[in-house]
Amino acid sequence: MLSDFNLPSGRTVLRRTYNFSPWPEQPLPANFARAYCSRKTYNTKPVLSVDGKPALAEIAVLRLLESDGWEGRWVDSWHQRIWISFPDHESPLPTEALRLYNRICTAPTNGKRLGRSGNCWGGCWDIVAWRNGEFIFADSKGPGDSIQGSQMRWLEAAVSVGVPLSWFLVVDWDYDRLVTGTTKPNGRNVCMHHP
Repeated sequence: MLSDFNLPSGRTVLRRTYNFSPWPEQPLPANFARAYCSRKTYNTKPVLSVDGKPALAEIAVLRLLESDGWEGRWVDSWHQRIWISFPDHESPLPTEALRLYNRICTAPTNGKRLGRSGNCWGGCWDIVAWRNGEFIFADSKGPGDSIQGSQMRWLEAAVSVGVPLSWFLVVDWDYDRLVTGTTKPNGRNVCMHHP
């Protein structure tokens, strides 16, 4: 499903909606469970099933883009990490993507900069992807989530350095809940037996 995300300026950003499958009623692989259960900010996220593997929504969105020929990374702003695959494969942005990221970081918006070169995590959209000299900045928004002010400032900074709005994408997602009203996709605490 396609629709627009309206900006205060009246301009729009493309929005797509996806429904993912939850992780089935089976144990998580040990490496995923250790990383997922070790930080409250991860273990509040639903675990989804992507190609038979557990994934957080940001990685699920990255996999959708990869299936369309894009390469990319999840920019985990909260933990200041860059993932190709959670939890076992971190990798920096390649040179061209890092150059663009740094231009956005140092662009003045409303007289202030987002940060300094290489350090403007807050507001960066979840996914940075690239293909044939073009980029996509995608943000995953699950049930009840919305674009934050810091993300709007990041978008404004990007546009101010010449990034076209067509390079931005909001991905609204949901999952089939197996137990009505739960925040976990399968209604159980997957971290009970993991430190």
